[in-house]
Amino acid sequence: MGTGAFFWSLTLAGVYRGKAQESAAELFWQKFDEFNLNNTVNAGPNWVSAQEVGMRAMMWIIAISAFHSSSFSTSQRLERLTTAIVHHVERILPTLNYARSQHNNHILSESLCLMLAGDFLANLHPRAREWSRQGESYFNHALLRQVEEDGTYAQHSANYHRLMLQLSLLYHARMRQQNRELPPAVMRKLAAASRWMLAQLDPLSGRLPNLGHNDGTLLLPFGCDEFRDYRPTAQAAAIAFLGEPCLPAGLWDELANWLGLTVKPAQPSLDFHSSPAVRRVGKGTGWGTLRGVRFRSRPAHADQLHVDLWWDGHNIARDAGTYSYNLPPPWQNALDTTSVHNTITVNHQDQMQRMSRFLWLEQAQARWLEHNQEGYITANHNGYRRFGITHQRTLQSIHGSGFLVTDRLLKKGENVQLVEYCLHWLLPDWNWQLKDQTLVLHGQPFTLRLIINARQMAPIEALEPKDVSLVRAGHTLVGTRADIRLGWESDTYSEKHPALSFSLVYNSTRSIELITRWEISDAER
Repeated sequence: MGTGAFFWSLTLAGVYRGKAQESAAELFWQKFDEFNLNNTVNAGPNWVSAQEVGMRAMMWIIAISAFHSSSFSTSQRLERLTTAIVHHVERILPTLNYARSQHNNHILSESLCLMLAGDFLANLHPRAREWSRQGESYFNHALLRQVEEDGTYAQHSANYHRLMLQLSLLYHARMRQQNRELPPAVMRKLAAASRWMLAQLDPLSGRLPNLGHNDGTLLLPFGCDEFRDYRPTAQAAAIAFLGEPCLPAGLWDELANWLGLTVKPAQPSLDFHSSPAVRRVGKGTGWGTLRGVRFRSRPAHADQLHVDLWWDGHNIARDAGTYSYNLPPPWQNALDTTSVHNTITVNHQDQMQRMSRFLWLEQAQARWLEHNQEGYITANHNGYRRFGITHQRTLQSIHGSGFLVTDRLLKKGENVQLVEYCLHWLLPDWNWQLKDQTLVLHGQPFTLRLIINARQMAPIEALEPKDVSLVRAGHTLVGTRADIRLGWESDTYSEKHPALSFSLVYNSTRSIELITRWEISDAER
């Protein structure tokens, strides 16, 4: 969303609340008047998206709660604001059922707008209370549908998960102001969604794995060190929906304070938070996740069995992110494919069949395999059933020194067709040395060594790679893989920067096993 959503107005409101700077109120009203002068109601790009319309109205309503006492908030301007909010509600209502059908964050944004607008207009418009009730009903219904019992959000995205929690925190604040509580079923879902975030929050960087779609939205930026800092939302959600903070006191408390939540003194540890939806190994600052999902809603990326690894605040095995939905090929949603994730691609095919930009058919479904060994997690997926192949992966934490990832590509029955397997790892853009199948990365904090071995099974026999490639920013440094999409990562929308794509290609007519050993040691000087 662009500047037309008025997200920046909350920062101005914060400045006014803290220091009563009239210049903040003056700038808000100047931009408000400019917008309404240059954007005819229901005409032009700023009226196309009902979600953006709803966000804009919400920003105005929240901001004016701070600016109401300003000398710049004249009766004429307040009257124009009231009229504009009515126009925004009238734009949302005709397409509200469409938003409901999309099963995503749009209905949450639009129904929250109805709630806040109805409250704001309670004594100013005959339908205001109806809008409040309708918005509350739709918001509750959407949350109950979109959040699984285990806390998974329907859009399978870290950033949209944050947006869902931030919208819910605004809803929670509104209910507190009215001395009301959220319905128990909604509260239960939000508690589970909060645990989903806490279970994969890196305690040093404040980041989450860069999972799924990311359109660059950060509705409530208070306390964020940078765009991918999830600590303010995690802390506020933990207080609101779990009853206690998840982090010690810090700058990230700003969002909770802005929402009027009480931040109690505590020395909590993220190691105490877990989620049945997040399978994780390791503790403290050395940890990893293995992604394995039973999809009940539309997948975002073809990323089953993707591994994310973190060490001392550094994301050493990372997700490329999104970059863009709307650029021409090859960059139209190019980073949602299997080949750019930390998993295995079979015969150059995605795990699922792409139908459109945001729709995958023949969904790959994962299954978790239980065993009693601590520090191990294992799952498989059926996305390559069309080739008679099951991909099984085990992630193991080696205490204090790294990780071990074991992949098995298991062929079914008498299948003797030659199959091509490509193992891919997206790594930090550090200095590197590559010899045979061992890659060494030299970062300032530590040295990372990846050692990859392969063998064919039944009978067991060593397997050499057909190709070993290293690609940075679309340029092949070693090997033969040529793909402009490789060697990039995107922290937010329309931004990308170099990373290292390390891949090995194997051909075999049999089941195979690949072992990636991650050895981490103090930086070599």
